[in-house]
Amino acid sequence: MSTNTNKYVELFRSLREKEKYGSIAIVVITVFSKVITESKSKTISGLVQEFNEVAKLIEDSFPDLPFQFKAAAQMYKAAIRSTKENDMSKWLSSFHANAQIQLDVARKALETIPYHVHPFLQHGMTIMTRGYDPLVLKCLSDRSDIQFHIFIAEGAPEKEGLLLANELARTTKHQITLIPDSAIGACMHTTNIVLIGTEIVLDDGSLLAPVGTYTMAALASISRRPVYCVCDSFRFYRYEDFILNPNDLGDLQRKVKYQPEGTFDENIRFYNDKYDLTPAKYVQMLVTEKGPLPTSDVTHELTKLLGFKTFKND
Repeated sequence: MSTNTNKYVELFRSLREKEKYGSIAIVVITVFSKVITESKSKTISGLVQEFNEVAKLIEDSFPDLPFQFKAAAQMYKAAIRSTKENDMSKWLSSFHANAQIQLDVARKALETIPYHVHPFLQHGMTIMTRGYDPLVLKCLSDRSDIQFHIFIAEGAPEKEGLLLANELARTTKHQITLIPDSAIGACMHTTNIVLIGTEIVLDDGSLLAPVGTYTMAALASISRRPVYCVCDSFRFYRYEDFILNPNDLGDLQRKVKYQPEGTFDENIRFYNDKYDLTPAKYVQMLVTEKGPLPTSDVTHELTKLLGFKTFKND
């Protein structure tokens, strides 16, 4: 492991802390643009190899790294391969121009996505969400000119809903009600829309999101309430295997510490998956920096960038 490679890990660490509640795509584009700029490689394949080495080192260095990193890195690597210039100096110039455009898009996402969400939010609405998501916070806090009643499910076992509730109570005049996850169904009949975030969006439009998202979306569907998911398109991700149900998530799953209060028998086991899989059919719209998109458009967006899908066992 070279000192030169380690400096990219430290740069990633520093930028990630600054962008803690923003888009990790900003961090990915900034770090890997520096990798490309400082590379001594004379070929595209050499650049891709360096990219892969740094990406693996970053993943190994941060066990809790969000899966957004995989999605943004996948798009960045595709951009390396798709830049068409035979002369290396012209290639670098063209590539960096495109990277700067994408960096500007990622930076503006926290402003453009709320702009696209606002037409769906009307004064007096009751909105349901869960846990904590910076884009959901931005979308709701930006509408200080009108008022909502917001149900926030606590988001057990990590219970980040309290963080969102406190932020909204501090910065807005919306009516905030924190509810236990078990009350989602009971509160759904008075809800107008469900507004959620996600970790990543798989290429069939399904969401890999904090556990409990599937429950909320399914109950919304039963009650005929629309579900809108706010996310930037840098979270669109093509997985290399078939995913038919949550058991197929493999290395896309993480564990959380979960142990209820009180005494319990030593033979009792506790469910501790961090994410669940919300089928695309339960999500009416993805609201991205490009505007509202149906979940069926994710495959098209990824195909434009990555080409047609292949699998490990093809």
